[in-house]
Amino acid sequence: MAKPRQASYASTEDLAWFKIENYSAIRGRSSSDFANSEVSAVTYAQWAASIRDRVELLRFLDAMEHEYVLHLFEKIKADPLTHLGFGQNYIGGTHVANTPTVKVITANRVRWLNEAMVRTHADERAAVDVHTASDPNNVFGDFAHVMINLQATDQQIRNDFAKWLSTWRETTPKVTKGDYQNKIRHWAQAQLLPYTDLGLFSKIYGRPISGARKFEMLFPEQSEEEREALRRRLSDMHKLVFTDEMAKIVAHLAESESETGSGES
Repeated sequence: MAKPRQASYASTEDLAWFKIENYSAIRGRSSSDFANSEVSAVTYAQWAASIRDRVELLRFLDAMEHEYVLHLFEKIKADPLTHLGFGQNYIGGTHVANTPTVKVITANRVRWLNEAMVRTHADERAAVDVHTASDPNNVFGDFAHVMINLQATDQQIRNDFAKWLSTWRETTPKVTKGDYQNKIRHWAQAQLLPYTDLGLFSKIYGRPISGARKFEMLFPEQSEEEREALRRRLSDMHKLVFTDEMAKIVAHLAESESETGSGES
């Protein structure tokens, strides 16, 4: 495939909007961004919004809504971490009976669970939380989802729940979110978001950016050899991260951490 003519490449003036320092507030680079559930929820929410916004911009671009995309991308050019408003609210549902550790299940959580079951081809008789624990993309580890027969007496429910809880803790491995923390730390350190925005710019304005120039803008202090290694990794990483499914997963992590944080002292 022939390379674009030199005149069609983005000029210095075209790229005057791009300043790598405008991305310095991206969360996830430091372990302090996951210090507790409340802080983690903010980190996940920022990434969920950033992924969702870019996924939706591409969707509208494919639908030939060019003027609308141009309007929204101008906001990203001014502030790349601004939220364009796509996606969902990350605040869990409320109920007068909720406690910090026992909560009613929300419709949103049911939807998440159903999508996880369908995506992983769960057997219809599978125990939901046992099945999701075997999924490498599992994000449901903080809460178990159980049914309670309210026609039983309070005492029977207390006795049965105590037995269930004891057995559950003994037989079910604890699920952590460390893997996604590591993923997001890697995305942040690899400049994945600004890399994606430069690619979006080229798609929207029809002005390609040479690989050498793009990676010089992303990593001004790195050597040419280091940039080349990063170029291969970022191309693959972008394809995996900026998807509808990943936007949903990270949004759920934000919601789950927010729910957990409400019970922390």
